[in-house]
Amino acid sequence: MCRYWDTFLHLVNLLKFLVAADRNGDWDSHLQAIQNLLPVFREFDSINYLRYASWYLEKMRCLEEEHPEVYQKFKAGNFVVRQTKRPFTAVSPDMKLEQTIQRSQKSSNGIIGQTRQQMYVTEWELVYHEVLGISNRFREILGADSSGYSEVIVHH
Repeated sequence: MCRYWDTFLHLVNLLKFLVAADRNGDWDSHLQAIQNLLPVFREFDSINYLRYASWYLEKMRCLEEEHPEVYQKFKAGNFVVRQTKRPFTAVSPDMKLEQTIQRSQKSSNGIIGQTRQQMYVTEWELVYHEVLGISNRFREILGADSSGYSEVIVHH
């Protein structure tokens, strides 16, 4: 039982380190957190995670020589998205997409719950980012909170 809890706490600490690195926009800690997760991917036989995390690390470690301007921006914390200037609020770009566009798509006004007709889905995908931009601008003008939605999001 102690071994189970020790393993569990170790995994939680690895994830906390990754989240903290992203929230702080600390590039070196972010890369170290990914490096620390590689043995976990191996131990849990997550071959694809191991393969692509290793590839990601290799590419990111070459940035300083191959793309110094991108490397400097990442070192300055520009590999994460900040909606406010408050500390410890940055998130990874894929998380921000999930919090905004993906979240609103899954609402009752989004693609879920409307229809599954191919033509509707195609049109909706083409214009939705524009509708979301207008909606967020409207919320900004009104002084409303655009970071969240008051309705319950139902995942199918």
